[in-house]
Amino acid sequence: MTFDGGSVPDAVPHPARVSRRAVLGAGAWTLPVVALAVAAPRASASTGEPSFTTLAPLTVGGEPDSLVFPLLMSEVPAQPASEDGDFVGLLVVLCLPEGLEVTGASSGDGVGWAFTDGSAGFEGGEVFVFNATAITAGYSGTLLITIAQAPAAGLHGELGADVVLGSTGDFAEIAWTYAYPDPTGPTLPNCAAA
Repeated sequence: MTFDGGSVPDAVPHPARVSRRAVLGAGAWTLPVVALAVAAPRASASTGEPSFTTLAPLTVGGEPDSLVFPLLMSEVPAQPASEDGDFVGLLVVLCLPEGLEVTGASSGDGVGWAFTDGSAGFEGGEVFVFNATAITAGYSGTLLITIAQAPAAGLHGELGADVVLGSTGDFAEIAWTYAYPDPTGPTLPNCAAA
């Protein structure tokens, strides 16, 4: 998915005090990443435009209640490092339905990732994943976001998010279709699409 040409103003509020839509309107971002290395395929022709592509979630070893949600990124412009409360780089804003919780974020390529703990206790809500170290111009890599379900819940559905670039204010909407093992629980809605 490539950017839709939208832009976001420079003001950045603290995510604990704002909604997902307000974050997009203000340009905030943050989220944790899981430590797992996945190589991002190189595009045959460079467009110079940043792009974000979701891949099917992966199971985590013998963890039936955890999935890794891969996000391929390419042609990302330089982004300064962010920290909680000061989101100036790349931000992934996840809208988690009740029953899901972010437990990690990583890329395995030297870029550090962090996240806010907005979904602790499987209560759902907004979680912000952000780059904790600077991103160099033309960055291509795979962000791995680990999300756990409430034990043996059998959840499935569509998980939506927004990607925001602090250096340009551009944003993109992304989504993953997922199913935890034995998907007999409820189909969860994409609350980011609401």
